[in-house]
Amino acid sequence: MAITAFFVVLVTLGVLETLAPAFEGPSSRVNRWPSNFGLMLLDQSIQSAAPISGQIGLGIILLEFLTPRRFPAGLLHQSLS
Repeated sequence: MAITAFFVVLVTLGVLETLAPAFEGPSSRVNRWPSNFGLMLLDQSIQSAAPISGQIGLGIILLEFLTPRRFPAGLLHQSLS
């Protein structure tokens, strides 16, 4: 779904740029395309990592709040007794 939305926005902005260019004069695709594809790869890598980091964060939060205090968990836990 996110990839589809990305390409819809990409095509929409491409059409708008064709109809009303931001800069007058000739432009070279050879100069623009590497940066466009680089931004696309960066965007896709961030979107791919976001669900994984969210699941790890949710697991840490659940472990912290659902673990009984008489059985504390954690790598750096130190008992005060």
